[in-house]
Amino acid sequence: MKHGDDIERSKLGRAEGLKRFGLSKRLFTILVPLAILAIGVMVAIFLISTRPELAAKPVVERVWTVASVPAASVTVQPERRFFGRIVAGREIDIRPEVSGSILEIGPNFIEGGVVRQGELLVRLDPFNSEARLREITADLEGNRAMLERDRERIDLLERDVKRRNRLAGSGHSSEKALDDAKLSLSDAKQREIERRNTITRLEVDLDRVTRDIEDSRIAAPFDGFLVGVTTGKGKFVNVGDVVAKMIRAESLEARFHVGNQEFTRFLSDGNYRDVQVKVLWAGQDFDGTLDRIESEVQTASGGVEVFARIDGVDVRTNLRPGAFVEVRVPGPRYENVTRVPEEAVYGGDTVYRIADERLDPRQVRIVARDGKDLLIRGDYDAADSIVTTRFPEIGPGLKVRTP
Repeated sequence: MKHGDDIERSKLGRAEGLKRFGLSKRLFTILVPLAILAIGVMVAIFLISTRPELAAKPVVERVWTVASVPAASVTVQPERRFFGRIVAGREIDIRPEVSGSILEIGPNFIEGGVVRQGELLVRLDPFNSEARLREITADLEGNRAMLERDRERIDLLERDVKRRNRLAGSGHSSEKALDDAKLSLSDAKQREIERRNTITRLEVDLDRVTRDIEDSRIAAPFDGFLVGVTTGKGKFVNVGDVVAKMIRAESLEARFHVGNQEFTRFLSDGNYRDVQVKVLWAGQDFDGTLDRIESEVQTASGGVEVFARIDGVDVRTNLRPGAFVEVRVPGPRYENVTRVPEEAVYGGDTVYRIADERLDPRQVRIVARDGKDLLIRGDYDAADSIVTTRFPEIGPGLKVRTP
């Protein structure tokens, strides 16, 4: 029995030892990290307490680099830009005054041909007119010869009447013979009148047929360009047929649309007449003059069509009807204004001037717009500089410099 008790006590002793060992192990796992943490805190405190002191940097004010323009007052007359097309100020139809087959055409009688005044366009066959001319000439010569015979007969009859008057007074001639002589004289004078009328009609016919022969040659009435050529050699044409159209070179015009607001602004009260404009096409500038406006206001747009006569053009100019052009029209004159880019104006009424290297806001009024620039007046001096650089941080008092 005693041996069994020893065994029991031995087991209890081992259990107590294991319990004490587990407790010690748990304490070790807790205390070691705490010790390491404490050592780290002590080292950090030591490092912080022994670090060198750094001198604080002074705060430096930022300086903004900006562009500027002088606020000098100037007189400006902005140009307004419009777009339109070249049209023919004078265009006529080429029509023959006589009928006939085309016998000859001019070397430039082609579509787009450039012709000078008096140059041959078309010549019709004048055979019929020339034959008629010969007939009329022969009739006219015959009637003129007969007129001379009529005059001679009248002279003879007048002498006969005078002779019979003398004989009747002496009783050697009867009254009937005298009356017959007077009647013959009257008939001769009537035939002379009819002959003269015939000659007059023949002379008119001669003039007419002579003109027909001249009209068989159709020449250019002025310097210009040919369009719509519809005929050729050998074709028969009637009186009034259109064989081509001709545009007068010196009468080219620029036609462009002006809205109602723009028209009211600078074209009202008839002051558009004789205003000098610039017409731009294909890199070329042409001088022009405002000439007239369309008779009716366009209902859809409320504006009008304006015509500008182009100066100094002729057949040597390459400008043609239908060309798309830009027309620059001078607007009203503005005096004592400052021209600034639109980026210089904030909120529609504020600019910044540079005063002692700092920004100073000033109130302004926009007078007009000229392209991308604004014309302004405001509370600033002509010697001031106005900032044109736009940036979100801009504001009163900022320090700036200019390049």
